Amino acid sequence: MYRWKIKGYQYTTGQGAWELNIGAYNRKTDSDTINYGGSITGNAPFSSVIFLNDFINKKHYVVLGTASTAWNYPAISIDVAESFTDLNTAPQTYKMSIAGALPSYTRIITSSMSTYGDSAIINGSLVALGNLNLATGVGGRINFYSNGAASLNATLLNNGNFGLSVPAPTAKCHLPAGTATAGTAPLKITSGTLLSTAEIGAFEFVTDVWYGTITTGAARKAFILDDGTRLTSGKIPVATTNGRLVDATAQTGIAILKVDYVAGELDTEAKIITALNTTNTAINTLRTALNTLNLTTTI
Repeated sequence: MYRWKIKGYQYTTGQGAWELNIGAYNRKTDSDTINYGGSITGNAPFSSVIFLNDFINKKHYVVLGTASTAWNYPAISIDVAESFTDLNTAPQTYKMSIAGALPSYTRIITSSMSTYGDSAIINGSLVALGNLNLATGVGGRINFYSNGAASLNATLLNNGNFGLSVPAPTAKCHLPAGTATAGTAPLKITSGTLLSTAEIGAFEFVTDVWYGTITTGAARKAFILDDGTRLTSGKIPVATTNGRLVDATAQTGIAILKVDYVAGELDTEAKIITALNTTNTAINTLRTALNTLNLTTTI
């Protein structure tokens, strides 16, 4: 076990002086580092610390930042380097150098500042004037908690899957199930204004209409909804005045007409005219019903 206090100065506007306090437990029998934690005061040029435990050669490395960290005339001093292996251990020696190739046999554990423990729980606020890089070892994950460790709000796996209140996301964006409680919907979009130019794949919501833009012609299309009542199977849906779908209203029925006339039933002109008029009336009633549903064109 050990605790280090490292002070530094970065010759960069907006950074300047910083102080780092870190501590960890380095195992004697394997390359693991556990129960690590750290906090930073000031604006350091790095946002992570890498703990390397070379248990074979009995060395432990603390790497500030990564290969992409920009150091600008840095000044660094180790203020406190304490080891708590046992009470009779002689003072430990240390040195500072620019990191070269890291030992291949050492497992890398990266802890972001203001974290503690194996689970890297963010404790308090972390402010980065530049990039904020969060990293894990191979196969690791990044968890976002609130209320200490009481509530897991989000999880980012090493395969890029991200879950909101889903501890084992199986998609690039995995949302939880909703509940009956107000304010717990998995996804909610605020009504806004349509893009001045439609963008392929964009999903938009304005007042009462949802839109999606397709690839062909980058054309914006609206989603057609029911009017709050589910449509009935087997019935033709029609659009209401607000553009939503409802079951078609039943039209006036037509009485069954006589068929299969026999000899003598149409033996006079009057009988023939009556039969034709009855048939035409039924046809016109059916025509009106079809026109009401816009299934035919009025002539």
